[in-house]
This record gives sequence, C-alpha cells and structure tokens, in this order.
Amino acid sequence: MDKFHNHRHEFPRIIPAGEPVDFIFDEMMAEKKVVSEFWDDYMQGRPPAVRDLYGAQPLFRNDNQDLPLQAADMLAGQLRDHYLKGEPIGVDFETDPNILPLLAIEFDEDALAKAFCAIVGASLPNRMVIDARWGEIDL
Repeated sequence: MDKFHNHRHEFPRIIPAGEPVDFIFDEMMAEKKVVSEFWDDYMQGRPPAVRDLYGAQPLFRNDNQDLPLQAADMLAGQLRDHYLKGEPIGVDFETDPNILPLLAIEFDEDALAKAFCAIVGASLPNRMVIDARWGEIDL
C-alpha cells in the first residue's frame, strides 16, 4: 500500500490526485485479524502527506461471491502467466483510451526487505531490524 501511494502521482489517468483509495482484499480470516489489529499503528507510521489518501481500513470480501474480486484474480493470473513466460502484455495502457487502465506494482527481494524494514521501524521505533542475508542494520 505504501508503494502504491508513494507512486500514485505517476498514474494520473488511473488515480485522481488527492482522492483517498480504499483497498479490498480476498477474505482471509488470519490476515484480516492481523490487519485489523495493526491498522491504527500502521497509519500512524505513514507520512502525513499520504495518510489521508489511504481511505478506510481495508475491507475483506469473499472472492467466490464478489465479482470484482473474481475479475481481479483472473487479470492477476493472466498477468502473472505473461510475466513468468517473459511475454509482453501487448497493449499500450497509456495511449489507448479504450483499454482498462492497469497499475502494476513489483518488488524484488531487496525492495521488499527495505519496505519491511521501514514498516517495522515506523511501527516499533525501539526495535532494531537486521537483514541477516547482508549483515546490514537498519535502525
């Protein structure tokens, strides 16, 4: 969610500037509980400039009953297949107004570790995060 909000300005056609965005996920009871318990602390760690852009606490819906989630699952599966095969998607989302806009957010291992360190560091300021793989310490 941080990556989305920190880069949303790059996609003005898809995401209107200044409007809050709600996140809706597949219903997963364990994750729902963690998000619900962690949400207030997570939001306090967000920069004030983007805090109001997060919208409501994330919602969880049953993807067997919610058609937009089914469509998102299908699209994500197709995009993943193309990515794993190294195939281009074959459409220009930026210039063709008839194409449904798409925003793809990717993390490599280093970016994911850095994002995790930032989240943990903001939420638990008195804790040290150690990247054991590289031996780096982020405070």
